[in-house]
Amino acid sequence: MSYIVIKTINGRQYRYLQTSYRVGKRVRTKSVYLGPVGGTPRREMWPSLDEPAMLAEALAKDAKYAAMKDQFHKEVGLKVGPSNPVPVEKEVINPLAEAPAPEAPAASDAAPADAAPGDAAGESGDAAPA
Repeated sequence: MSYIVIKTINGRQYRYLQTSYRVGKRVRTKSVYLGPVGGTPRREMWPSLDEPAMLAEALAKDAKYAAMKDQFHKEVGLKVGPSNPVPVEKEVINPLAEAPAPEAPAASDAAPADAAPGDAAGESGDAAPA
């Protein structure tokens, strides 16, 4: 975080740009001298932006990327899609909806789930042999 601080030294006021940052648990501060209060600043706070130069640089970068894509297509035969592709709506096919339902076994063929193979229905295996 950066902010401007005015310090008074020997009765004169001076501006400093202070930046606070954390090192471990401590907060450290770095000060940069800007100049006297009311005088001309030593350096600009915000550098001027050259918008036409920035636009020309961005257009040149885009043209270079397009040329690289064309050369890649010529050499390899593959086309590189856009960096931010638009999703294509496709029909979703549900494989479970088309498959027939499985047949359930008949009730007379199935044995009870809790019965042992040698047990008859209604008998318990706790009885002692006679």
